[in-house]
Amino acid sequence: MAELAESLRTTGAGFIAWSPQVQADDTVQVDWEGTPRDVPKTIILTQAINHATEHRAQIMAILTQLGIQPPELDGWSYFEASGTVHH
Repeated sequence: MAELAESLRTTGAGFIAWSPQVQADDTVQVDWEGTPRDVPKTIILTQAINHATEHRAQIMAILTQLGIQPPELDGWSYFEASGTVHH
């Protein structure tokens, strides 16, 4: 679990650092089923967020089935826990 947590911290920090730099017209070339295609970086960003959401839901289901109450992982809970809430 410690190795997984460290990986999540590292990739999360990289994602947070990278995402604000993405501009609406930025593209990246990817191999799309054997054909090179220019894909907007905003699509990659959206897919990363959606994919992470799917994994969080899977982990929460596993924890629940193990009898462990999973933590709140929604954006509002993260915002509040981040200490950036100013009352």
